[in-house]
Amino acid sequence: MDDIDDADDPRSDSEAPPRVAIIEDDDLLSTSIPEPLPELWTSTLEGRYGELPDPEPSQFHGPKLQQPINDPSKTTLSPRWWFSQWWTKDMTTLCMRQTNLYAAQCEASRDSSSRPWTSISAREVEKFLGVLLALGLGSSSSPTCAWNGTYFTDTVKAAMGLIRFQQILRYLHCADNSKDSGEDDLFKVRDLLSMLNRNCQRMWTPSCILAIDEMDIGFRGKHKHKQRITFKKTGDGFLVFALCDSAGYVFAFFVKFDTQWCRNIEGLCASHSVVLALVDILLEHNPLYKYGELYADNFYSSYELAEALFRRNIFYCCTARKGRVPRTLSLPDDAPVNSFVQLHRQNTTVVRWRVKPSKDVLMITTAHRPVTATTKTKRRARFNDASQTYEYVYEQEFTLNCANDYNMNMNLVDIADQIRGYFTTRRRTRKWWHRFFFFCLDTAACNSYVAYKTYWEAENEGKENEDKRKVLTHRQFNHRLAEEYNSGSRKRQRSLSMTSRSASMAKVWKARRLSIPDVHPEVKRYLTVHRLKHLDHYPGGGRQQRKCGYCIKDRNSSKTTYICTGCDTGFHPECFFHYHTGGEE
Repeated sequence: MDDIDDADDPRSDSEAPPRVAIIEDDDLLSTSIPEPLPELWTSTLEGRYGELPDPEPSQFHGPKLQQPINDPSKTTLSPRWWFSQWWTKDMTTLCMRQTNLYAAQCEASRDSSSRPWTSISAREVEKFLGVLLALGLGSSSSPTCAWNGTYFTDTVKAAMGLIRFQQILRYLHCADNSKDSGEDDLFKVRDLLSMLNRNCQRMWTPSCILAIDEMDIGFRGKHKHKQRITFKKTGDGFLVFALCDSAGYVFAFFVKFDTQWCRNIEGLCASHSVVLALVDILLEHNPLYKYGELYADNFYSSYELAEALFRRNIFYCCTARKGRVPRTLSLPDDAPVNSFVQLHRQNTTVVRWRVKPSKDVLMITTAHRPVTATTKTKRRARFNDASQTYEYVYEQEFTLNCANDYNMNMNLVDIADQIRGYFTTRRRTRKWWHRFFFFCLDTAACNSYVAYKTYWEAENEGKENEDKRKVLTHRQFNHRLAEEYNSGSRKRQRSLSMTSRSASMAKVWKARRLSIPDVHPEVKRYLTVHRLKHLDHYPGGGRQQRKCGYCIKDRNSSKTTYICTGCDTGFHPECFFHYHTGGEE
């Protein structure tokens, strides 16, 4: 496409130039629309525009290893080592102290019939984190599945019992409630969020491609700051403003209803101030960071924000809303598809692009000088009537350079959300601060994996295949991390089959001849009379309902969860006795 140049314009300099719409069709046309422009906006590039500088090549993108690695083979860089750089000992100690304090406060105000609380140690907090990470690898949201033999039972059962896990989860706390004045809505998780934020910023050098968007923390309970969210998979909950780079790393974040970050930077509104606040944090920890590209959606769009970022050596590209661009930036109603018009002011360019007959796209950019037309290859699925199958067809599609870059890089926060959602540790809870705790744990685990993967891919670059180190997948990383946190735990004496509890009880009864537990009277009668004859047959509770092996011929027979450990068959309690003894005493 030809550049727009008004050097041969016969009008005087005092006369305002017309706005020019560039129409992309079979033939390239230039159409002048005789509508005056405001003094600040022009349709031509002025002398202050030059070529955009490239990011400095010496800038390293990836994790910052604060401590030198003495091991030449670098075998000490285990998943637990990486995770400990984001989830530090201070965070573990905070959870340990506040959980014990909250449990002691609850102990003083409850009756003596409840289960007594045993103080938790830092090592037990680590086991608790390991169990949460292990539960995230399963497909069920119920934690009991890990203790009844459904999945991942080795690591979970060796770490702690189900009752102890539920007790820790009940009293889990990150702040002292007695010091809450009610002014800070994030008091319960303020310290935890601050520690994680500092660790995320300390351990990473971001790439030259950045994006800002919202992350969702789903919550089904009640809270005054809970929002109706229809554009996120996790549903209603809390929004978090996050700054992410091209690797899907969460560099910094703010909770939307947090009142402690500045909402009036350089006179801008809150939605624009959050962008400057996140960028200022980036520049504070990386003073040499220059000429990066930042992408955002129309929630953060304005000319003033683009200029403020340009003064910080950050190029900005975003979609825009109608009220945030000049009114004179318009196209005729009869303008064909793929026509566009652009206006310039200082270092900012605004564009209106006709993508459909009744739809225009507005964009604001300081990263493209000027905005030009280009093409991209798009894959489409077409149905072939002859072969009755779908075939992929590659087509060349018209686009703008700013729109193409926006579509390529705007999904960085979504990538971080996707990584966080693969093996999430969140559990069902009515306590809103538990959701933020799970968010911090997931973010620390995902950032540590992104750093681990980026580091070892850079180490393997240029090496022969036999010299390359095998990089773990995300599942393998979390699996090994959970095992390392739970290593050294005494294995619980239980079988890993579905009937493990029943089998263990049978072994105890046979070995010690203990008193019979309080079970159904018919089962107790059988155990009293025939336990020496049928040592391998004992009742137990299964996970699924089964048909009764004794009254199966009865059409009205109902299913039962009682099973026989020896027969592996379902029985009603009253049918268990008759089946094994034939009714004899």
